[in-house]
Amino acid sequence: MAFSFDSLISGGSGAPKSDTISLLQFGPGFIARLRIRPKAGGGFDVLSYDRERGGWSAEDGSLREALKAFVSKHALTEDSIYSILPRYDITTRMLTLPSQDNAEIASMIMLNAEEHVPYAIDELSIQHLLMRKLPSGESSVMAVFARNSVVEEHIATLAAAGIEPRQVLLSTVCLAAAAAAAGPGEPQRWALAHLGAGGLEILVLNQKRVVYCRGVAMNHDWSSDTAESHEMTDELATEIRGSLSVYRRESEDGEGVEQIYFSSDYATVTTISEELMHDIGRETAPAAWLEKLLPGQAAPEGYTPVLLGAALAAAGDTTYHLNLLPERMHQARRMSGMRDRLLQGGIVAAVALIMLGALYFQRVYQYQSYIDELQAQVDELAPQAQGIAQKQEQLRIIGQQVRRDGNVLELLASIVAGLPDDKINILRFSYERESGIDVYGRTQTVDEVSAFASNLRQAGTGALSMLRTAHQMYVLDDSEREQLVRSYRIAIPVTPEDEEDDREASDAGTP
Repeated sequence: MAFSFDSLISGGSGAPKSDTISLLQFGPGFIARLRIRPKAGGGFDVLSYDRERGGWSAEDGSLREALKAFVSKHALTEDSIYSILPRYDITTRMLTLPSQDNAEIASMIMLNAEEHVPYAIDELSIQHLLMRKLPSGESSVMAVFARNSVVEEHIATLAAAGIEPRQVLLSTVCLAAAAAAAGPGEPQRWALAHLGAGGLEILVLNQKRVVYCRGVAMNHDWSSDTAESHEMTDELATEIRGSLSVYRRESEDGEGVEQIYFSSDYATVTTISEELMHDIGRETAPAAWLEKLLPGQAAPEGYTPVLLGAALAAAGDTTYHLNLLPERMHQARRMSGMRDRLLQGGIVAAVALIMLGALYFQRVYQYQSYIDELQAQVDELAPQAQGIAQKQEQLRIIGQQVRRDGNVLELLASIVAGLPDDKINILRFSYERESGIDVYGRTQTVDEVSAFASNLRQAGTGALSMLRTAHQMYVLDDSEREQLVRSYRIAIPVTPEDEEDDREASDAGTP
């Protein structure tokens, strides 16, 4: 029976169905999907781009039905889904906070949340994105305050279409990712005005870093070419001027933007850009630099920068990444993943046990065969081995008889080894086999003599057993070169037990 061991490890209900990702954006009258495949070394390949427009509305449920049909038509359930939540339903603030630690920043934003939004903390999902660490020790932070009901409604709309997103991204963060990755280096300070399906988003970047963002809900068809388009242009110019004025007042240097770039989810922005140049009083142009994100693949207006920024986030190619997926879904996904891992672990463990059992019996058979072979050799060599063993025993007895453990040199070496590290010396060593040993010397402190005697007693084992009787006889004050020293004597007498041990060792021929 043949099977793939890799399939046991990578299988399970929580595993992605394919290596492709669909980035899904939808709102009133607009649904779009960018399908990509991340590259191993970074970046991504665009597989397809699908977009539909219609008179759908979230209030009457037509948007939900349209999304369900779109998902079925384009087989989105086969991919990992990254959904994009529009900025107009979310509150964001650009803040400067006195910390560069993410945990401290999160705590500061949480404590001051009610200053920015009129909702209770338990009604909000609060996250932040560290935009830049300042030399002063502060940080420029984008704080995101999303009402739980808004996020849950977005999730419910996706669920009705049979989709469970892996992540829920924010359109503003996606725009920031695209602008930071592909935006121009000159001029230094510029703005991106994005005409989305639900309104206007405007970002100001300084040295390709986001320093200001604002979203305005505006229900306009940006591709319309009717009499109402002039009113739309006037309203758009008013909102852009107001946003740029707010940025200029809040900026540290009081400087405004030098250039405004336009992009849209679906509309051609060339005409709008030209019409607004005179009304706003700034240089305007379409965001043609979006071509850098897809060199040679599509015109810049073929894809919305929101989807391109989301693709960068999904491929891990940007630091502008914020996931608004509710915590309950994170927990459910972790539990599902844990169940899958437990199931996979059980299967792998069963296979491993079977393989270990087979290896065990094979190894037992090999060992038994080897034992039988060695036993045959033992039986053959046994007579010769017995003769050798007898000769070795005789040599051992002779060696024990000529061995002289516990002689005076070995005793002297042990005594010297028992000296403490400093402040004590040996002047004379006296040894008599019948009476014992006397050690004379000088020391600076009485404690060193006591330590010396204790060390000798501890060394009194085996052939050096007589050292166990070491004890201090006296310590007398003395002087040497007008400095106080102390003379000492340590006696190590021979006891009857030591003599008995010597006789037994001699009789037995052992140490």
